[in-house]
Amino acid sequence: SFCKLREIPGKPHWWWDTKSQMDGGVLDDAEMRDFWKLCTKKAKDNETSTKTMTCYDLSTCGSVFGAHPVQAQTIGQATSVTVTKTGSSLEITTYNIRRLRVDPPASSRAIRIDETVFSRQTGAISYCREISADRRSLSQWFACYGDHEQMESCSCCTEDA
Repeated sequence: SFCKLREIPGKPHWWWDTKSQMDGGVLDDAEMRDFWKLCTKKAKDNETSTKTMTCYDLSTCGSVFGAHPVQAQTIGQATSVTVTKTGSSLEITTYNIRRLRVDPPASSRAIRIDETVFSRQTGAISYCREISADRRSLSQWFACYGDHEQMESCSCCTEDA
């Protein structure tokens, strides 16, 4: 099972000394160290790994392999980003995302966002797509460059970019 309750005989629910004085107790026993190693394990560059993140509030969203959702297509609805990382590429599948930022280490790989492919030389700061007037359909993704971009719109993204 993913989660288990483990009570140490003779210790209260929260303790500090396991085997010796000031050894870290509940925060640093062998079982907790093994658990944190598992939680923080990172995939090696040559391994393929897939992760999904779903958010309802983009201000509290983190990132998945360096891909950060920045703007939703429809505010108040869940957004989702699934990233598959290989040694040479990132494949990103989005749901309800209009603007996406990809951090530099991740952007050194070839990137595919939904059905749009960008080479590793793109050097884009973020990616966005236009929304139709009826807000029902999205265009392909465009790469955005430079500090001048406006986060409220995709005005920096043109088909020539």
